[in-house]
Amino acid sequence: MTIVQKQDEFDQLLEKHDLRKVLRVCTWVERFVRHSRRGTVNIVGPITAAEIEARTSWWIRGVQTRTQKTPQVASDKLQLNLQPNWEVILECRGGIQGHYPIYLPDDSKS
Repeated sequence: MTIVQKQDEFDQLLEKHDLRKVLRVCTWVERFVRHSRRGTVNIVGPITAAEIEARTSWWIRGVQTRTQKTPQVASDKLQLNLQPNWEVILECRGGIQGHYPIYLPDDSKS
């Protein structure tokens, strides 16, 4: 059984540009939106590693959420002992103690 996933705007971005560039642009956009709101503290200067890390987590959660209902993820949950971490991102538990790689489905672009 082959399931064809519908491509969204985020997948199209990753086809045109590398992940590093997409994360940086998304971070700048997120900062612009935050500055546009009243009553928020404006951040000035270059983007920080923490801002990039927040956008990376956002992208990972998006990929995992879109593919959550597929049969591949259901079988991988059992085989890889996938558990959510404190950011609600699925990690592979087991294998090397203390090291929990983040799970991304095989067909994800990122």
